[in-house]
Amino acid sequence: MDNQRHSNQFVRAARMVAVLLAGIFLASPALAQTTPERFLFIFDTSAAMKKRLPAVEKTIDTMLSLNLGGRLHAGDDVGVWTFDHEMRAGEFPLQSWSPENAATFASNLKRFLDKQSYANDTTFDALQPRLDQVVRNSERLTVLIFCDGQNKISWTPFDTGINQLFQQRQDERKKSREPFVLVLRSQRGEYVDCRVGFPPDAINLADFPPLPAPAPPPPPPVPTNPPPVAPVTPTPSLIIIGRKVETNLPPPEPTPVPVVTPVTNVVVIVITNPPPVLLQTSSLALALTNAAAIAPINPTAKTNAEASLQKSETNRGRSLVIGGMLLAVAGTLVILVLRPRRSARSSLITRSMNQKE
Repeated sequence: MDNQRHSNQFVRAARMVAVLLAGIFLASPALAQTTPERFLFIFDTSAAMKKRLPAVEKTIDTMLSLNLGGRLHAGDDVGVWTFDHEMRAGEFPLQSWSPENAATFASNLKRFLDKQSYANDTTFDALQPRLDQVVRNSERLTVLIFCDGQNKISWTPFDTGINQLFQQRQDERKKSREPFVLVLRSQRGEYVDCRVGFPPDAINLADFPPLPAPAPPPPPPVPTNPPPVAPVTPTPSLIIIGRKVETNLPPPEPTPVPVVTPVTNVVVIVITNPPPVLLQTSSLALALTNAAAIAPINPTAKTNAEASLQKSETNRGRSLVIGGMLLAVAGTLVILVLRPRRSARSSLITRSMNQKE
């Protein structure tokens, strides 16, 4: 019993693994189809296509039943245009492809084609302006043109090869009343592939080339050392008080004022009632006496002396020394001059008094 139970559990586990793997493989195509593609069916409605309409409808049934060989996926956009000497769009509504509704879509499309008027000639140039716009605005686009091949195409990179096949197979297609099916594929605004199909043979679609890898992001900018910024010296702000404009600079340091020592102990010798003999002495003694008496008393000279002392201490010292020396010399000379005169004078008075007696 235990062996049978283990066997049943193993079978169940194996079935679950198989279901999971099947789900993964079935979901992988859907995962790969991340963005819907665009398919555009274009039908030539010229008079020559009237006889080929049954073959066109049969080809449509075959292509759509096989989802264009597996190229059509759920959610892809499917549009329908017609043209002769002019292009017509919007008459058949844009469809979102669903494999379950393939038969309904094919039936509606055939009914639409049966109502068209097949009377005029065709020109591929009528398709170019509008088709170029759709190609530029589509990530991936597949265009299937059902035509009679009696007109040349002149706006694709594959014009030469297409026109050669149209010319080579024209008679055959006309006899068999079969259309040409021109298949163009574009990616990111450029045509990348071209095929010409010949129903009732199968229509093969080439694979799109892989999308280019996104461009790598630009490298981050390399930081560069900015040039050194010169230090900015702050400019003192202005302070306006009253009518005077001043800056807030600190007040200047006071200039030390030199101390002037007043001259004291100056001997002033004033001679009153000089004797007649003194007037006859040398003028040098009088000049020295007058200089010694006047120099310290004159206020103007004292003011000038103080001003000179403030300018230079050295000059002041020298001036004081020289003045003192001059005063000393003058005093000495005066004393020397006056001393013998006084002796002579005393002798004269003494002699007079003696004579009166």
